[in-house]
Amino acid sequence: MSRSSSPDAQPQEIRVVVDRDSVAAGDDIDTHVQEWTLPGDARVGDIVLRMLDGYLPGVGGDVAWRVVVLHEASVERDPAGAVVRPPRGRPVDLALLLVRQVAEPPADRVSVVHLHRMLGSRQRIATAVRPGPTGEYAFRAAYLSGGRAVPLGEYRPWVEKTDEEEQAELAAFRARAYPQLYDADGRRRPR
Repeated sequence: MSRSSSPDAQPQEIRVVVDRDSVAAGDDIDTHVQEWTLPGDARVGDIVLRMLDGYLPGVGGDVAWRVVVLHEASVERDPAGAVVRPPRGRPVDLALLLVRQVAEPPADRVSVVHLHRMLGSRQRIATAVRPGPTGEYAFRAAYLSGGRAVPLGEYRPWVEKTDEEEQAELAAFRARAYPQLYDADGRRRPR
C-alpha cells in the first residue's frame, strides 16, 4: 500500500544497495552487500528499520552502528548483474543506532539518534537521496566496536585520570592478563 498522498513523480519501486562492516574475523569471509527492491514511496527510516529487522547481526553485547547515506554511489557489477564490490559514494551521516543485547528483546532495546536534520526518517528515499549513475540508492552501516554506552559515573573518572594513573592501570592489567609476556610490574619480559 502506498503512503504517498500525491501519485505524481514517485517511481513505482526503487533499488537500494546496502552494505555493512564485519563484526568478527569469521564474519568477513562473505560479502555483506545486499540489494533490496522497495516501493517508490519508501522512506529513509524504512532502511533503518529493515537493517534492524535482521540485516545487522547480534554480537553478544551492547553495540553502536553508524548508518550513512552514500550519495551518487557507484555500484560495480559483474556481467550477470551481481554486485561485486561494495558501493562507493559521498557519505552523509544518517543515524546512530545504539543496540542493547537483552535476553527478551523489548521494543526499546534500540535507540535511534538522527545525525542529519535534513535526512529525517520520514523523508522519501527517492527525493532525499541522490542515486548513483545506474539508479541505485546506497546505504552503509559501520560497526562501532567500542560502542558500549558508558555511564557518566564511569566516564568522568576515566577522562579525569592522569596519564600516570592510566599507565599504572594498563601495566597491572598486562601483568594479570598476560603473565607469560609481562612481569608483575607490567614490563615486557625479554624473549
